[in-house]
Amino acid sequence: MSWEAAERLPGAHSDGAFRSSAEPVIAERRGLRPLEWLRTYWRSTPELPFSRVVQHIVLTPQYVYVRRRDGTLSRVPRDRLHGERRERGQVVYGVYEGEDLLLSDRPGCAVQSRLSEQTSGGASVASSPWTSFDLARPGMLLSLMTGFFSAVLLSNYPLARTLDYIEAGFATSETALGTYLGLGMAALTVALWQWSPSRWHVDRVGLTRRRGLIPWLSFEVPPERIDRVLLTPISGRYLGERSRRVGWTVSLLFRSPTRVGTLFNVRQVTLCRFNRLRNLGDVQTQWPEHDAEALASRLRGLLDLAETERGPRRRSSRRG
Repeated sequence: MSWEAAERLPGAHSDGAFRSSAEPVIAERRGLRPLEWLRTYWRSTPELPFSRVVQHIVLTPQYVYVRRRDGTLSRVPRDRLHGERRERGQVVYGVYEGEDLLLSDRPGCAVQSRLSEQTSGGASVASSPWTSFDLARPGMLLSLMTGFFSAVLLSNYPLARTLDYIEAGFATSETALGTYLGLGMAALTVALWQWSPSRWHVDRVGLTRRRGLIPWLSFEVPPERIDRVLLTPISGRYLGERSRRVGWTVSLLFRSPTRVGTLFNVRQVTLCRFNRLRNLGDVQTQWPEHDAEALASRLRGLLDLAETERGPRRRSSRRG
């Protein structure tokens, strides 16, 4: 682990295991302002909970010292930091083999300026974050069907009439059962809306997946848990032609099974599909291999991965 326990922050007057008082302080930030407190509390996630927000941070030439809201005091070598992500009033700095560093975004902060210069120095267009929205058509089609049946059932079996039946002791009448089924389908529709679509975001901090039309579940995978980018050819048969290569999928292969917005641990996730003849994903292109390789190269640069691996051919499920 990159983080290690510290007994005090640089500048303290008591003796400590790291002799922190002898370390020169480059920049320092104390406390959370009221608005920052509310913002970080409201936008906390399981990966970055509110209790781990930094309250006091000190930079020295070699280390970053932090005191978090839960009272823990620790430090990490500055060369273990990688990448910066600013969003929704927060800034996250990636830490190799350790918990990411979460700060409330504060304009004009000397600490942020120093860390931003270190982690984002020399950034180019190729290293700019990559984002994509996956509508998950099968799930959305199913949600339209369940929403339609829910509307039909609730119009034929109104909730007000069902409440009257329940009050009269007929909780299992046809009307009540129809209302129960309609409400269940309505709940399933909302669940599909808030689970099927995904927003993918890849930057130097790692891979992020947010579930839902209105994002509410966020899942993070750091770069050290990602092994390589995988390019898999898609084969298909259109208009009576022989089966041939029609596109490519771009995926990320994990070092070990990982749960990233999935019901079970998976070894890889598909981020994008490129198809020459028809749109199988969120991109339509005439040169699928060129565009797929360009995306793979961009992902390798962001996540600092090795060469792209080409996987076995995948058969397209769509026919002409």
